Amino acid sequence: MKHNIFNKLILCSLLMLAGLTSCNYLDIVPEEQATTDDAIKRRELTLGYLYSCYHDLNNYVPTTYTNEDAASTDEYVLVNKSNWNSNAYNTQNNQRSQETGGDWHWRYCGYDGIRTCYMFLEAVQKAPELTEEERATWSAEATFLIGYYHFMVLRKYGPCPIMDKAYDPNTTPAEMPGRSHFDAVTAFILQKIDDAMPLLKDRYSGGEWGRIDKVVAKAVRARVLLTAASPQWNGNTLYESGRMKWENYKGGWETPGYGKQLVNPNYDQQKWIDARDACEEALTFAKQQGLELYTKSDFSELDDLPASYTQEQKDFIKYILRMRYAVMSRANDTDKCQEQVWGLAQQGSSLWAGLPHKIIMDGDNIKAGGYNGMAPTLNAIKQFYTRNGKVPAEDNKYYDKSEWFQVAGEKIIEKEPSFRGKLNADAIIKLNTNREPRFYAWIAFDGGEYGVQLTENKDNAAFILDMRDGNKQGRKEGNDDYSYTGYLCQKWAHPALRFTSSGGNNSDKYSAPTPLIRMAELYLNLAECEAWLGHTDAFLKAINPVRERAGVPALKESDITASKTATDWVRNERFVEFYSEGIRYYDVRRWMAGEEYFNGPYTGLNVAEVYNPSVSMFNKEVTINQYESVKWDDRLYLMPLYFNEVDKSDTMIQAPGY
Repeated sequence: MKHNIFNKLILCSLLMLAGLTSCNYLDIVPEEQATTDDAIKRRELTLGYLYSCYHDLNNYVPTTYTNEDAASTDEYVLVNKSNWNSNAYNTQNNQRSQETGGDWHWRYCGYDGIRTCYMFLEAVQKAPELTEEERATWSAEATFLIGYYHFMVLRKYGPCPIMDKAYDPNTTPAEMPGRSHFDAVTAFILQKIDDAMPLLKDRYSGGEWGRIDKVVAKAVRARVLLTAASPQWNGNTLYESGRMKWENYKGGWETPGYGKQLVNPNYDQQKWIDARDACEEALTFAKQQGLELYTKSDFSELDDLPASYTQEQKDFIKYILRMRYAVMSRANDTDKCQEQVWGLAQQGSSLWAGLPHKIIMDGDNIKAGGYNGMAPTLNAIKQFYTRNGKVPAEDNKYYDKSEWFQVAGEKIIEKEPSFRGKLNADAIIKLNTNREPRFYAWIAFDGGEYGVQLTENKDNAAFILDMRDGNKQGRKEGNDDYSYTGYLCQKWAHPALRFTSSGGNNSDKYSAPTPLIRMAELYLNLAECEAWLGHTDAFLKAINPVRERAGVPALKESDITASKTATDWVRNERFVEFYSEGIRYYDVRRWMAGEEYFNGPYTGLNVAEVYNPSVSMFNKEVTINQYESVKWDDRLYLMPLYFNEVDKSDTMIQAPGY
């Protein structure tokens, strides 16, 4: 968003103020605060100070492909381990430790932002040029962010210190708080949201889109309560005994009312009821403010489809375009995409990670291309639905597993979606055919079309991937930048992305905000609650709008069986809908399903055995090179702190298992 608040210039003085930190996780307020008074002399300076409270959100862009939150799941793998992806690689391979902890997230996406917000709340009361309404609303935004930053820490590190004030600079290590009980931290977060709620605007739009309003606050409140109701924190006995036993033991620190305990092992059905009510309220209020699933259907690209296409083929492609635009459109665009509840202007680098090599070639000179390295796993490929709206292994009308890696052939390929009708029928395997629209919108494969049209060429030809040829998008000797699985991700490539013959591109024109919360999540959050509560009709009412919007058949009551429960359906729906959006990392953990989904091995096509493989050699399922040791350990449900973060505090304890 060109005018989104996260693109606004934060004054140098405010950046300096935000950068004055101690080494401690609480980042105690510095004694010298002369810049604070300077920052509130005029209204626009005070507003800039408020924007600095939002600044730490940009330290966590969930779709950035190297983030461990996105890159350490079963969705995709990256190239060989190096400094830029070590956290993700170490998490996948159970090599995290106190020496490879993630305090950048603990501090930069938590306590740094919390400190800034408390400082703002003190300063804004003295700001001279504000109306009382502005003072109240801006204070409410900062108050909400205090709760949200605590939530970002809580869901990744578990029970954490509650920072209920800006601590005095003379606070000693012995006086600093330790981890509080999960329920106590959750109650603190909810209280901050509830304190802010009455004073927030109903909905921001235009240049102020992205600021905290009631729509955002209700959506986050629902997410917090859904997390608290989930198995990780509701009836989890993992931390009661054995090597994972976890309770406060340092410095005599206890949570008032909870003692040394950090996690309540007893299941409480009321938590699901509270979550359901919050999810329903969030969805209802968002719809009242005009937000809805993106359902546009009149795309200009449909006008250029081959004349031979049937109406059924055109309708199917409409859904593919819809799903591409749903995550790549702005709330302020002319078509008014109201899918985005909350987002960041910063897009991250996932576009270039997923883009193929050698888009523009001039002899041996590469003028334009991407990293070719964001490689969807076969584990992921198998979870996208067939056209019948079922997982391939569970669809008795789909190909038998013995046929999945066979070449599909011309008769099948001529019915496959293509914007130019020139797919390579000699390369595409059956597993990559007869799939749902989101598969074609977000996954790219050998012989298939990447995007709508990447190049401005004279014959208007499609960009067809050749993932076997090292001189195209395949593995080339001496070059590690290749897809480890034979697949690429195209979710973050805007349909209008084009490269010119000189190697230039229009990516700046078509960059889009990173979604933090979409309307699809509000529907699926509610569906998950209804599934847990056994409310079949309400579950179907919540999940089916997401499926139907994507061109997938609606679920019926008969689809819910003992072997495929409503909970199973919503979990798979969340995987498909939120593919590579940084949500699955937390979903699988709050479900306590790491052993089921993240235990490996992760597989792909046979990319690494030989260079320039034949079609038959390439299309074999193998364990992905360098990912043979993917194995789940229950300690991975929480991330560790760096050892010095623990050692320097008299009350802080490490996560269990580290």
